[in-house]
Amino acid sequence: MKIAKCIVVLNQQHTLFPQQTDLLDDKYSTIDYLRVPAAGWTLSQINDVCDKLLKTDDADIIMASPIPAMLITLANRIAYSAGVQDGSDITAGYNALVYTFHNDKRIKNQFGDKIVMTVAPDGWVLI
Repeated sequence: MKIAKCIVVLNQQHTLFPQQTDLLDDKYSTIDYLRVPAAGWTLSQINDVCDKLLKTDDADIIMASPIPAMLITLANRIAYSAGVQDGSDITAGYNALVYTFHNDKRIKNQFGDKIVMTVAPDGWVLI
């Protein structure tokens, strides 16, 4: 059974691998994209975006581009809302779950004397 909706946070310069798209298509009925500007966001902008994302009903948030400050902000707000950090019973929690793509596989590329390891196009999982 598919989950209703997700919002994929993706830098406008990045694209998903076909296997990543397949994972999303298999799990979600509706996939929306939040395109991050190539220059990124300031911390203040990240906080504003997190506020808006967490007010979106029943939409999981998929971090496809690495934005550490955004990932920790979302996780902390969801944990605090659930009463995880201070043990309180907070009933007005967020409905969002936050996921990211992970891949253990690497490809070895050699350019003359230089070896560069890159992420493989397959082997992706949502965690």
